[in-house]
Amino acid sequence: MLYLSNTAFTQERIIDPNKIPENYVPQRGDYIINHFVTDFVGEYILSKNGVNFYMKLEKKKLCVDYTGVCYDRLYGEIEFKKQKKIIIGKKKIFTNHKITSSNHKNVTPQISSLIIDKNKTTLIIQDSIKNKSIEGILTKLENGKYSLKLKERGGTRVSVKEPEIIAGFTLPEEMILIKVE
Repeated sequence: MLYLSNTAFTQERIIDPNKIPENYVPQRGDYIINHFVTDFVGEYILSKNGVNFYMKLEKKKLCVDYTGVCYDRLYGEIEFKKQKKIIIGKKKIFTNHKITSSNHKNVTPQISSLIIDKNKTTLIIQDSIKNKSIEGILTKLENGKYSLKLKERGGTRVSVKEPEIIAGFTLPEEMILIKVE
């Protein structure tokens, strides 16, 4: 499915990934939608044994500056408490619906999505205590429950000047969350 709309500066083509035109090559002004994003939008909680975790995910339109192509993405905030003491506090999510890649130069969101599929999404979560990004797999279960499993992100360090990476996570490695909104 291909939709065209005119804006003041460029023509936007809405691209449905389920019906990509043959020999499709992304072009400036394309907006590649993801039908599964809205399934993950909302608030999630865990409250068990003195551990309280809150996560909010919102749908945003991410536009890559140098290509001019836009994609659906999830951005979010978290709060983590132990025995009512805040360990990781919430940081505001981008307020604009449309985010550009240059916005990321000034602000690192607590959560951003990488891959969004039918029943699971891969998230990048900022662990401010351990000073690193971790990968979280959020999977739909039954009855409004979701599993969030954390793992170390792979990759090579680019600079020797980066601070030492601390092993482990501040957050529990696996949580069963309830979607409340």
